[in-house]
Amino acid sequence: MTSDPEQESCLLAVDSLLLAVEDREDRKRILTKPIDMRLSVGQIIPLVGPSGTGKSTLLRAMVRFHPIEKGRILFLGKDIHDYPPPFLRTRLGLMFQTPSFTPGTVRQTLLEPFAYRAVEQDAPDETAMVDELEQVGLPRKLIEEDIERLSGGEKQRVALARLLLLHPQVLLLDEPTANLDEESAELILNRVKDWIKHGRHAAIWISHTRSLTEQIAATPYRLEAAPKEEKADD
Repeated sequence: MTSDPEQESCLLAVDSLLLAVEDREDRKRILTKPIDMRLSVGQIIPLVGPSGTGKSTLLRAMVRFHPIEKGRILFLGKDIHDYPPPFLRTRLGLMFQTPSFTPGTVRQTLLEPFAYRAVEQDAPDETAMVDELEQVGLPRKLIEEDIERLSGGEKQRVALARLLLLHPQVLLLDEPTANLDEESAELILNRVKDWIKHGRHAAIWISHTRSLTEQIAATPYRLEAAPKEEKADD
């Protein structure tokens, strides 16, 4: 029996997915029209759509931070609910638009996840950490800095560096360059592209910047809002 190359290359599959949120009357409201998506090895998919259509919610659902109303999400051919959440979140690396950190130095911030039981690899050494900081456009000496003293853009880059040190298979990036200038944003994009090129990796990238979206991929995936009157089933 021969294997299907397309199926083997698929990292994430989203099938007929509906996501809902509670409205002011505590009733569930469907956010988007059904979502069908395939993310394969080597891909970066820009995720676009009007505000309120569930872009961030979709990324959160992929790592089981938000419930699924209907449909399913598969990672490596298995339903995400078949994976323990801590393990799933080591393989699907979610970066929030506004990252939050435990107080401490940048070094402590980079090392913190490696104390978790779900993280299987050894903690990176000093060389690996400062190299990754440099690759996201931060100086080596920043590793000694207090994380709370960094700007919003610097914190975003530290968050990305930490994710990359964890070696996930997929990056889920919620506007990772929102606080960066055009030059720094291009540097981050090139870093993510290089990371994808040198492994069986892929990424989904939420962006509201048209020029950046066009650099990521020729065809973005657009979420479309569900009709306002559409409610979830009780």
